[in-house]
Amino acid sequence: MDNELGYTYHGLYMDEFFEELRKEFLERSKMKAHILNENPNLTNRDLTKDFLLEYKLDFLIKHITEFQKIQGYIELKKYQKEILGRVLNQTERRKIKIRNLCSIAGVPKNMQSVVEVQLEGKHIYYVTKKGTNEYMKMSAEQMLDYIENSDSHFLKERRGLDRPEERE
Repeated sequence: MDNELGYTYHGLYMDEFFEELRKEFLERSKMKAHILNENPNLTNRDLTKDFLLEYKLDFLIKHITEFQKIQGYIELKKYQKEILGRVLNQTERRKIKIRNLCSIAGVPKNMQSVVEVQLEGKHIYYVTKKGTNEYMKMSAEQMLDYIENSDSHFLKERRGLDRPEERE
């Protein structure tokens, strides 16, 4: 009988999968060699910290998308935070915000999760498609166009609860 609980991915429990992934991401030399092997037109100079972060996020977002057992927006958002918190280092996590995008009408089924990444000189957005767990990758300009054309807005984010004496 299996004593562990939780989702599995390719035969590994998610905890094990993310621990292995974290180890691989921390070994920069192996990661760089892998990227250069996949992309012969790149050089070592191209592999900046921001490039590596974007590469990691592309990989993670792809695997969040492939994980189809997630049901619902709140579970997806918790899962995103769990993955990013476990796999990325503290410096990388500081560059990321997970935000909520909602239609102007405020229909809960139209909530979208947005992973916003602030890189040197640019922002990248990973936005869930309405009603799915699939992501679209967008530049800042594309994100602005998307918001304008979809009658959506970002919800105000709270960073925890204020103490009663701090509200006044």
